[in-house]
Amino acid sequence: MGCDFSALTLGSDDELAIRKCITHFFQRANVVVCSRHLRVNVGRKLDDLLGKTSDVRRRLMEALFGTTGLVALDVVI
Repeated sequence: MGCDFSALTLGSDDELAIRKCITHFFQRANVVVCSRHLRVNVGRKLDDLLGKTSDVRRRLMEALFGTTGLVALDVVI
């Protein structure tokens, strides 16, 4: 129990139950999520809301997951 959990990094595939468990039991650990899974999940949700061929969907996906999008930022929080 003397482990420095702030030096621990844990990841998941964006499964909410797993992320909640990780943050509950390893409160000081860094938690990462797979960007591929996020892209797939966001794409599905946008398909439901806007449709696959929507220009708004395309622009949102580019702004989030494109080469200059949000996930391309190299930021440590």
